[in-house]
Amino acid sequence: MKNIITFLFFTLSCALSIHAQNMKDGIDYCKGGYYDDAIAVLEKCMDSPDTDKGTAYYYLGLAELGKKDVQKAQAALSKSIENVDASSLESILASGTMALLNSDTKGAEKYFKKAEKQDKGSAPVLREICRVYVLVDPFKYTKETEQYIVKCMKQGDAGRWASCLIQGDLAGDITQAASWYEMAMSSDDKDFEAVAKYARLFADTNSKYAIAAYQRYIQDNPSASNKAIAEKLLKSLQER
Repeated sequence: MKNIITFLFFTLSCALSIHAQNMKDGIDYCKGGYYDDAIAVLEKCMDSPDTDKGTAYYYLGLAELGKKDVQKAQAALSKSIENVDASSLESILASGTMALLNSDTKGAEKYFKKAEKQDKGSAPVLREICRVYVLVDPFKYTKETEQYIVKCMKQGDAGRWASCLIQGDLAGDITQAASWYEMAMSSDDKDFEAVAKYARLFADTNSKYAIAAYQRYIQDNPSASNKAIAEKLLKSLQER
């Protein structure tokens, strides 16, 4: 009986750990631009009590936005707001995104400035705000993203990393984007987002560059939490 209880406890612990990791995987997929994978993973882990639903729904909303499904994006963002305290960073960012989707540019700016103030203008938050502008309309909000790039550049190494990612997202062609993502990778060799976005540029045209990027990341980051994702994406490229 004792052995059965021990086994059940172990199984439950593993299940909770897997669900928690799944949410992180979903976020990493979303940040890397693998929106179908992000949606599948995030939806799957929603029923787990171990999932931070405010965060999970926020990135689910961004993934749907990446797929250009505004209606589903709004639904997910609304659930994010429902599942967190109104003063939380996720709620503020989700509210700003909703305002932007409703063409309330001034309202969105107020929320994003609030997010900046709450997180003391850190590079990761500035990067998240730019992620929203780019997903909603990179051409319409060029001025806003350029202003955030300037802010990022004042944040040291982390800011340079963020600004490179933003400029990679805004680049007009593959060569320019690859150059910016390479600079982001050199600024932070542990950054999965830059590797994933760089690899996606070449996955269909010159996969050897994508394969090399994932191999280098896995070799340099053997204990990274997203190593399994990198290995999965690498394998899919090698099997083509």
